Amino acid sequence: MAGSLIEELAGMGILAVVIVTGIALIGGTVRAIRRDVSFAPARPAGRTAASTIAPLHAASSSSVSIHDFKFNPSSITIHVGDTVTWTNQDSVQHTATATDGTFNTGTLNHGDVGRFTFTRAGTFNYTCKFHPFMKASVTVLASGSSGGSSSGGSGSSGSSGGSSPGSGSSSGGTSSSSSSNPLPHTGLQVISLVIAALALLGSGLVLRRGVR
Repeated sequence: MAGSLIEELAGMGILAVVIVTGIALIGGTVRAIRRDVSFAPARPAGRTAASTIAPLHAASSSSVSIHDFKFNPSSITIHVGDTVTWTNQDSVQHTATATDGTFNTGTLNHGDVGRFTFTRAGTFNYTCKFHPFMKASVTVLASGSSGGSSSGGSGSSGSSGGSSPGSGSSSGGTSSSSSSNPLPHTGLQVISLVIAALALLGSGLVLRRGVR
């Protein structure tokens, strides 16, 4: 009777050790998963290409009136793609003729209108073919000036983008070193519980033999 009691106690002890071992294994696995998730490197925010594109200039129109043998205004500034309109308000004929031959409105009578769209940058001086003392100029700005500043901005964003992968790699290094720690501790706990279980099992067998 005493032997059977000892056997039951030993069996209960072994069962308890097995349950505790299973709980320890589950707890260690959960802790390892939580640490892996908490140390996961954050993905760097992507950059949109639209932030490096300079806004385009909308084509517009500028007006020059010819009155009292003068171009008014005598100097204007526009952008590539803009159109200049000349209106003759004098009673005599006039023209708007570029000195380098770039444009010529032709003869404009009273009330006539001449137009020209500029497709390249530069400063264009012009006169009236019938009255050479009438002088004026058109300054055309190229969109490349704003485009140059835009390319410089995209270059700086590239350098910052270059620094971003470096930070990402450092965080990745931290993640790998920290996530490798939980598994050895979990293994030690399991080994300790297994040794305790084997010790209880051995003591049970020794007691059983002694009783017999």
